[in-house]
Amino acid sequence: MEYTLEKDEKLASIAKGIPNNAKYTSKDIQNEIIQTLADMVLFEVRKKYESADSAGFCLKSDGTRDRCNVGYLSVIIRFVRNSMPEEHLIGLLDLQQLDAEYITSEILLHLSDADYSADSILSQCYDGASVMSGVRGGVQALLQKRLDRYVPYIHCYNHQLHLVVVHAMQSEPCAKRFFSLSSSLYNFFHHHYMLNKHDAPCLNWRLEIRWTSHYEVTRCTVDNQEQILSILSEMTEDDDAAVDLCTEASGLLCQIKRHHFFEIGKFLVRVLGVLKPENAILQSQSVDLCSASEVLSAALDSLKNIREDDCWVVSSPAVDESHPTKRRRTMSKYLGQSIVLSTLGHRDSGDPTISPPSVSEKIPAQHP
Repeated sequence: MEYTLEKDEKLASIAKGIPNNAKYTSKDIQNEIIQTLADMVLFEVRKKYESADSAGFCLKSDGTRDRCNVGYLSVIIRFVRNSMPEEHLIGLLDLQQLDAEYITSEILLHLSDADYSADSILSQCYDGASVMSGVRGGVQALLQKRLDRYVPYIHCYNHQLHLVVVHAMQSEPCAKRFFSLSSSLYNFFHHHYMLNKHDAPCLNWRLEIRWTSHYEVTRCTVDNQEQILSILSEMTEDDDAAVDLCTEASGLLCQIKRHHFFEIGKFLVRVLGVLKPENAILQSQSVDLCSASEVLSAALDSLKNIREDDCWVVSSPAVDESHPTKRRRTMSKYLGQSIVLSTLGHRDSGDPTISPPSVSEKIPAQHP
């Protein structure tokens, strides 16, 4: 209420004549004000929908949890108005169950309460979780069964991008080790002794649910390279610190130098930085499916160009011609009349492309 009074001059003038005991801070009054504001927003969204180019709309939905681990489901409609796509949040459902049947019923019930006809649903867009995308028992399949018609389902492109990046970072051992060390560095520099004794760098915590968190963590870590190395070196010789803290600093410093930590980080910053503009575009309300497809194609081309960049080419060491080559292997005289069925895989120094025959089994030659 106090925040609103600072912005609304009319309400501030009215508040001067309100009795002093009318604080408007009780939970019932606060909830009533919030509900009134929500109804006003929904009324404006409804007016925009009524002036849309057509009555059809796309249904979008996604779930999340709050601090108390309570599940919520957003309900969003996307329609075309004045030849431009618009999308609006029309509900945040408190989920008592997490099965597809219950979620489908709650979505359809909320659309009905908000005066939106389910018959106007042209398509549906969710994440790739089986409860939403399942072809038999998922929400998208049950919704089509309830409406008794085909309603195309689209897996959110931005969510696909998130899954690809997270999976790629976990599949590559170097990247996986980098982010594990980054988490260890975050925990180390947030120790109360470190916060009080040193001007610790402000490192970010990696959130698994957002792939952009990987980019922010990597960029922040690389930008603070000198400070991180300096503090870790000081901590290894800090007599005032606890032994386990000094040991942890020594171990982190050893791991960072051993596994080329910051070199890998600089590479990841460049790769993930290519995808950051695409992430912003895919989250735009005005982007359409064709534009999203073009954006992803451009991202793939950019990644391919990085793969072919000359800066990643490592020159091979020159061959020392003075070093004597190995002697050429010769066939045993006892195998002169045998037929070779397989090889042992070694190569001759004379011709590296041809493997000389070796014997795993010999069959005597048939003589007339």
